[in-house]
Amino acid sequence: MTDSTGPATIRIAGGEPVALTPGREFVIGRDEGCALRIEDDSVSRRHARITGDDDGWRIEDLESANGTFIERGTELVTVSAPTALANGDVVRIGTHRLQFSAAAGDRVAPESAQPWARPVNPPTVIAGFTHFFIGFYVWALVPVLASTIGADFGYSANTVKLLAATAIGGGAIARVLFGFLTDARGPLFSGTLSLVAAIPPLLGLWLLGDTEAVVWICVAGLGVGVAGLPVSIPMTSQRTAPEKRGVALGIVGAGSLGLVAAALLGTRLAKAFDSWQDVFGVALIPTAAAILIFVWGSRGAWTTPPPGEWGRLVRSPPLWTVAIIYGVTFGVFTALFGFLPSVLTQGDLDYGLTRDEAALVLAGGAFFGAVARPVGGALSDRFGAISVLPWVGLIGGTAVVLVGSAGTGLAIVLFVLVMAVFDGGTGASFKLAAQRFGAALGAGAGIVGAVGSLLAFVAVQLLTVLLSSSDGPELPFAVLSAAPIALAAWMFVDARLRPSRPKAPVLPTAPHVQRLDLYGQPVESIEIGDALTIGRAPGNRLLLYGDDLASRRHAVITPSDGGWLVRDLGSTNGTMLWRGGRWARVTEEPLKAGDVLVIGSQVLRTGGMKE
Repeated sequence: MTDSTGPATIRIAGGEPVALTPGREFVIGRDEGCALRIEDDSVSRRHARITGDDDGWRIEDLESANGTFIERGTELVTVSAPTALANGDVVRIGTHRLQFSAAAGDRVAPESAQPWARPVNPPTVIAGFTHFFIGFYVWALVPVLASTIGADFGYSANTVKLLAATAIGGGAIARVLFGFLTDARGPLFSGTLSLVAAIPPLLGLWLLGDTEAVVWICVAGLGVGVAGLPVSIPMTSQRTAPEKRGVALGIVGAGSLGLVAAALLGTRLAKAFDSWQDVFGVALIPTAAAILIFVWGSRGAWTTPPPGEWGRLVRSPPLWTVAIIYGVTFGVFTALFGFLPSVLTQGDLDYGLTRDEAALVLAGGAFFGAVARPVGGALSDRFGAISVLPWVGLIGGTAVVLVGSAGTGLAIVLFVLVMAVFDGGTGASFKLAAQRFGAALGAGAGIVGAVGSLLAFVAVQLLTVLLSSSDGPELPFAVLSAAPIALAAWMFVDARLRPSRPKAPVLPTAPHVQRLDLYGQPVESIEIGDALTIGRAPGNRLLLYGDDLASRRHAVITPSDGGWLVRDLGSTNGTMLWRGGRWARVTEEPLKAGDVLVIGSQVLRTGGMKE
């Protein structure tokens, strides 16, 4: 706990520190009577209050519209009750960041001063991976055990496939619901709720699985397991540096290893217990553990979308573009996962595998698919998702065509390859969604995920009909290959799918300055040229319009002796430069590539300069 007997200060990034007085409340907000007044629509009239006594300093949110948060190292703390402040904490009020120091002149720790200093937040990734793993595990138990369940009720092969597809269809609804819920209430609430919602269907199948109507209802309910997509994608994206989002999202998506666990354990547990119902009962144990892990790792600040953002998203072409792409990658993978168990065990197709052998094939495809997700994400970080995805469609689609005429051994290899390629494509799709959906990423991921689930549902039904009406697997797999090959052709020729660039793009070699958001994402880039003037008055080349902490003519960056120089123009709040693990107020200072400046309330980063 901070000792309140010594001086303490609070200051807006780049501004002068304001002293805090023990025993006297310090209110931050828009009202004129506030001790620290911030005239910004993102700040409430009386937004938050800091108090100090013998027990230390605390901050309390005053029922503000946008909430109060603390950046504490790599942790994001939501101020929902009076919360103790520690030296070096960064308090987030609306769009502004205030630095708390327990003693005048204390410097903020680097990891707190720069929220993007740690590119990947491990608790977030662990929470997302766990949600994916358990969600996919409980959901995949249905297609894995569908033949066994169907045998108890005397179902035909087509009805067994429909049972497997029902869980996929239920997942489509769950993804939309929990996507909007994530945006509105944050991933801690929506993700925990989605895991808790899997418990009643598991209980129903365990205790009432001998009732046919209950089985169908609970199977549809287990679709909630795949709701991890619209929960974990926005959570991971918001807490990961932009240049690492692809690989972080891929690692989270590798939680599809839950499919491997279901394929390997489902039939074996059913045999060991001599009851498929007990398999769902046992699944309650890891589900309960997953809830605890997710709650631990998903806690932290969350910013809801601004009014009208959902409507703008639904009307935007990028949403439906990404939905089609993800629908093909995830749809083909999921269709094969739901379709293959019955196909591989169908003797008249010359595969003739046992259920255990078919489960091993599924496990192999799901395992290499999970491994491929981080690979797809890393390739997207390196080359861009739009450059990676056409090759996914071309390679995967070609392999699907070949599998229809291959012998059993080659067919099994191709099945595993196809599932790995298309699951790797979902990793690239995650990065693309994170790039395109902005503040409404939860809703966007939910809609995209629902389209993928629905296309998988349709694909399973179509393959079932084609297989029952043809003499072999050639026609069904040729039809399945049409969508990814068409997608690849479309993406190779359609330049409009390229990700949007900053309004003022710069050449990688040209000296430039980027303006960053709270997570280090560039939102504007401008070349320095002969001189880059910065301030809030019209006429500045980098115009900080509406930033009351920036002076009208705040600073200028100019060439100097073969390098570059930043010069403060007598600004009120100064120009801050991050050097040697601390912020320093500078009057005139040489710059190099990667330097971070704070001017007003804006964080700027230089690039394209000689080292």
